[in-house]
Amino acid sequence: MRQRGLTFREIASEKDFRKGALHWIFIAATFLILAGCAPNTPMPNPTQVPSTPTPSPTPPIVSVVAEPSPTPDDPCLDAESRVEKETFSSDFLPEYYIYFPKCYFADESTRYPVLYLLHGQTYTAEQWIDLGVVEHAAALMDAGEIPPFLIVMPLDRLSWDLVENDPFGDVLIDEFIDFIDAEYRTLPEREFRALGGLSRGAGWTIRLGLQNAELFGALGIHSPAIFQRDASKLDDWLREIPADEMPLIFFDIGDRDTGLADALRFADLLAQMGIVHEWHLYAGWHDDAYWQEHVEEYLRWYGAFFNAKN
Repeated sequence: MRQRGLTFREIASEKDFRKGALHWIFIAATFLILAGCAPNTPMPNPTQVPSTPTPSPTPPIVSVVAEPSPTPDDPCLDAESRVEKETFSSDFLPEYYIYFPKCYFADESTRYPVLYLLHGQTYTAEQWIDLGVVEHAAALMDAGEIPPFLIVMPLDRLSWDLVENDPFGDVLIDEFIDFIDAEYRTLPEREFRALGGLSRGAGWTIRLGLQNAELFGALGIHSPAIFQRDASKLDDWLREIPADEMPLIFFDIGDRDTGLADALRFADLLAQMGIVHEWHLYAGWHDDAYWQEHVEEYLRWYGAFFNAKN
């Protein structure tokens, strides 16, 4: 076994100990010389008190349960998660990325919940991938900390246009979701479908999620850029949702985000109307660094939602 070296403090202590030992040896030797010159007077025997031996501590019993070894015929044994880029037949939503949990292709009997993630203005469908959503999803799912689910990241081609001139939302609601449910092994019920977005994507999430609450069981609103003409409609949209169809809402923003004032008004509206939601005001700006810091938290929240429905 390799011994560690002594620190400077330990070396100094050892020197002090040696000095003290030499001093006491000198005193003891002097005492013995003087004692030899004294008369031989018998010393009284001290009363002997029998000592009770201190029992040695019993080592704790450690129960080791061996984890079951994966069986050779497990179809997911050597499987890996993956992400693919695909096309869609719309000029306004021409392509998308989709993340597959590692067992999706190995076990064709399982169907999965779906999370739709929308990107921000001037970005592309790759934004969420660049923020690390694939790596975090794979790690959390492999560790069993969140259940496996599909992640679909569509491209809003006109993301720099006003929302009134961008048919992206209509295409997603009227065509794209049905396409995903038909093309892949999804669980098509609303309780297994979540919609989330950041910045402009969060603005879309508010607009599409509240107007189509029958399609989504959960909404993730991250650093929202609330569309200007939507701000006055939020209370009406919320009132029109039946109580048993109100989506769960996760809402977060940085304290130096330029859209903070609008976000606070929306958070106050949710609280005033008694709508259950999770609200977080974190330190940070409206930028990639902020979203990268919270991607794992977002996935854990979506995963908890899906897990509660299984």
